[in-house]
Amino acid sequence: MKKSLSGVQGVEDVKVSYKEKKAQLTADESVTDAALIEAVQKAGPYKGKVVDRTPAR
Repeated sequence: MKKSLSGVQGVEDVKVSYKEKKAQLTADESVTDAALIEAVQKAGPYKGKVVDRTPAR
């Protein structure tokens, strides 16, 4: 999953916890929720949803 999310243009610093069933990443504003969900689904039998989008400071 980390490789798939890292492959989305504009995404960096991906951290994945399979135990917690979460991924945390930094992305620029051009990255859409749909692009992130698609990357998660391409990584395997995962559904994926964006829970929180906090703007960088």
